[in-house]
Amino acid sequence: MDELCYNLTEIHRKYVDQQPQSEKNLPILFNDWCTTWGNPTHEKMIAIAKRMQGSSVKYITIDAGWTDVLENSFGQGGNGDWEYSNKKFPEGIIATSREVRKLGFKLGIWFEFEVTTKGAKVFEKAYDEMHLKRNNELIVTGGDRSFWDFRNLETIAYLKNKVIDFLKANEIAYLKVDYNGSIGIGCDGAESLGEGLRQQMQAVRGFFMMIREEIPDLIIENCASGGHRLEPCMMDITAMSSFSDAHECDEIPYIAASLHNLILPRQSQIWAVINPEYTKQTLYYRLSSVF
Repeated sequence: MDELCYNLTEIHRKYVDQQPQSEKNLPILFNDWCTTWGNPTHEKMIAIAKRMQGSSVKYITIDAGWTDVLENSFGQGGNGDWEYSNKKFPEGIIATSREVRKLGFKLGIWFEFEVTTKGAKVFEKAYDEMHLKRNNELIVTGGDRSFWDFRNLETIAYLKNKVIDFLKANEIAYLKVDYNGSIGIGCDGAESLGEGLRQQMQAVRGFFMMIREEIPDLIIENCASGGHRLEPCMMDITAMSSFSDAHECDEIPYIAASLHNLILPRQSQIWAVINPEYTKQTLYYRLSSVF
């Protein structure tokens, strides 16, 4: 089984070699998620960058919550409009990006651009025709998350402006793409629900390729709730993938090592979360887990 999986994952090396040069040294990243828990601000990100000086960290990423999200939603409620919060980032994301760069790092940012969530303008009924449906009913998961139809040219134009143009304007060097819902068995728009789903995912992949073409040096992280997109189609077009959402579990090294049968180790992004209450033994274990 190990030999079989090795032969399969070796196929991906030719695609990984097409990633930006800056990714080839396996850069160390800092993500604010387990620090701010969906409430990042300019001040917090700069404090993190200053604390990271002297370390080997290369990218510092703003995770969910940088937009005007709903209160107590862990950065999830109200996404889709993709307007930064003036309260959290009064001078804009560009100011944070440039200050972080002055401190010796490159800024990354989180998007979940395939969906819209309750609280966003684009989640409202006026935008239903740009969202996926099944049996002529809007697909909604958890009561608050719908899915853009990437076969719709209006959707692509909207997201080009909100995502690609935003990344360029704010000098973003790293993009974390999350995906925290599931369309299910398929969607309308073709001769079967399954064919509709295939067309949708092909169009999603096309948008990822558009990002890569428009911003060749951008590092793209394939996340999806910590790992449910660890499959060849997405691994081939992204630099790395979050191995799991088991951020703070003792099983981290076991899960990560087991994934070597599915993805190249160089693409496996393993989290090490450090908390102040840890004993010295736990601290060492968390840090060594990622290796």
